[in-house]
Amino acid sequence: MEDFYMKEWRKEGPLGVYLDIINYINPPKQWSIFEDCQREAVNSMPTGASGGTREPIKPCVTRWNSYYDCFKRGVQLQQAINAYATYHIRETEQADEQAAIRGNKLPDVPRWMRSDGLTAADWAVITEYMAILQPLKFATDRLQGRGKCGRFGALYEVIPVFESVITELDARLRPYESVNHEPSEAPEDHIPINLRAARRKASNYFTKILQSPIYYAATALHPRYKTYSKRFWRDKPTQLSTAHAKFLRVWAAYKPAAAATTPTPAPKPTMSSFDDAIDAILDEDGEHTLEVEDEYDSWLKEPMWTSDQHKEGPTAVQYWLSLKPKYPHLSRLAIDVLTIPASSSDCERVFAGTGDIIEPQRRKIGAQLLAALVCLQRWTRAGFTTPSTTTAAKHTDEELTEEFAIGTWEEPPAELS
Repeated sequence: MEDFYMKEWRKEGPLGVYLDIINYINPPKQWSIFEDCQREAVNSMPTGASGGTREPIKPCVTRWNSYYDCFKRGVQLQQAINAYATYHIRETEQADEQAAIRGNKLPDVPRWMRSDGLTAADWAVITEYMAILQPLKFATDRLQGRGKCGRFGALYEVIPVFESVITELDARLRPYESVNHEPSEAPEDHIPINLRAARRKASNYFTKILQSPIYYAATALHPRYKTYSKRFWRDKPTQLSTAHAKFLRVWAAYKPAAAATTPTPAPKPTMSSFDDAIDAILDEDGEHTLEVEDEYDSWLKEPMWTSDQHKEGPTAVQYWLSLKPKYPHLSRLAIDVLTIPASSSDCERVFAGTGDIIEPQRRKIGAQLLAALVCLQRWTRAGFTTPSTTTAAKHTDEELTEEFAIGTWEEPPAELS
């Protein structure tokens, strides 16, 4: 029954009415009316306010954060959207009156045109949902890798970011725990219902994340976050021990096998039997074993990065490259893990951007040359530069073809030629 009521609320509640209104602003005539409403809204603002017309953002289920962006733009254009809705509501009222006088059928119009539009309470609901979605907006922005190279879109941030989202949802749910929604004057329950659904979904995703040891490993091997899980999961010892055990199994595949103990033969007796008796007690095991400390245990004693070091210092990968001589095996594991992207968004951007390289006049570029161009582009964006004194410009096309054997590179598919 709850699902049925929520489905009806999504259609007829404030969010459904708002989405119906902005989706109606589609044909050129409707856009022209909405532009006029925006201009009137700007003119009614205090002196000095200015700004061009902006389109409403329509949500798309396949686009990240589209509902947050949709609600945010709606709040910004609230006055214009109200004016647009009022215009159509009045037009519908007049059309209905004319139809009633003539005994005709009422015009077929969207349901919101025969309503009160969006009230102040409705806009408060939209603003509340925008605030609820904001942490998800920050989380996806954090993990999609659009920031400085090596600092965003990193695997070591997945667990902390997910924990932050879940903590924020819990904090928003807490005020509703003691609310009785049964009385007619009680606040509506759609917000706690949706918050609980979001909390369940986030928990399900987080459970899947913890099934892989790589996310925990990335966090545990970062110089800033290495104690994060131990501190944050202090009240979840089972979760911590399970995740750490999985990490240790991965680490066991990288660290060298324990070296066999090499017995050191006892020295030949050179003195009296009295000395021999003493030596026999001291060298009771008959061998001397050298204890080698585990690289991971040793690294845990290294100073943890401060917040400033994390923000302004080298990246985690650069950090481990510098420690390679000291921790050869642990650094290999850390680099393997920390170079995994947190999401596929960066790869998708490279794939989409490659289409800009293949203009119609460049259809004959082969796959190898195209890959080389994209690779150079990525290196340049990452901050790698070529020596200032380069002789590349002095080479002719013939010399480059001969030096790099370009003639042997694979040909592009026939349909691209």
